Amino acid sequence: MNPSPQRNSGEQGLACPACGRRFVPDPAELLTRGAINCPACGLELRVNRAESSEALEHLRKLHEAHERVRAAQRSVH
Repeated sequence: MNPSPQRNSGEQGLACPACGRRFVPDPAELLTRGAINCPACGLELRVNRAESSEALEHLRKLHEAHERVRAAQRSVH
């Protein structure tokens, strides 16, 4: 997967290289499958785990923190 980020565009997610639709990938899917599918056209985008190992580690930590927050919110309600 090699999306071209548009950091200053204000748009969230990434643009599918095939159809151009922007979408926000599911972190859990990226971490477990190492791939995501465009919801519009179905194109499979794969993560190069070797080249992206540091980014995947940061994503794993962020996802775990997010899950802890969600669990804490559920226990309060």
